[in-house]
Amino acid sequence: MQTEPKQTNLLAVPDKIEVNENFSKLTISYRWLNSYSYFLLIGMFLIFTIVITTLRDSFVFDGTSLFKELSDTPTLVLLVMAMFAITGIYYAYYALCSVLNKTIVEVDGHAINIWFEPLPWIGSDKILRADIKQLYTIQHVKARDNRINLSISYRVKAVTQSNRSIILVQDITTAEQARFLERKIEQYLGITNEKVEGEYVEGIQEPNAWFGDWHL
Repeated sequence: MQTEPKQTNLLAVPDKIEVNENFSKLTISYRWLNSYSYFLLIGMFLIFTIVITTLRDSFVFDGTSLFKELSDTPTLVLLVMAMFAITGIYYAYYALCSVLNKTIVEVDGHAINIWFEPLPWIGSDKILRADIKQLYTIQHVKARDNRINLSISYRVKAVTQSNRSIILVQDITTAEQARFLERKIEQYLGITNEKVEGEYVEGIQEPNAWFGDWHL
């Protein structure tokens, strides 16, 4: 039996979004999880397994001390190894965040607060209501050689009173989710929706993208 979409003040709530609204504030949570999250997490697990196995075979089974081997390694090589290690840790943490995290958008009459949970992530922000003129959605395409599209995502941005454009929420999977965030926040703050140059327009054919149709 097919269930009807959830409704909140005449706006249907898309998948992966939860809304809690009362007289004092509006709270919207957006779940990061999508099909790419699993590919990234599995990929990082395999890479770390290979690295750990290689270190074990190189420094343990031959009876050589790991610290002695590292002390005999040239500084440049150690720096390169450290760079790879830091990069690997970053992507491993991002993979974990992409599976577990939610973006929280809390709106009241004074400001929009944005943060991430349960794991910390960069990009938390607070924008005063008095500074916001308009909200709009854009399509963001990550491409290689300007020809092959790797992924498509959407961003909700705000135009400030000084006509500066700032990102509120990014890496949103579908246009429906992004437009809901935009319109729900505008509705709560009493902002009249107006066209902004460069905003995403529904009905225009989107470029092909890896995993573009795989949404959880």
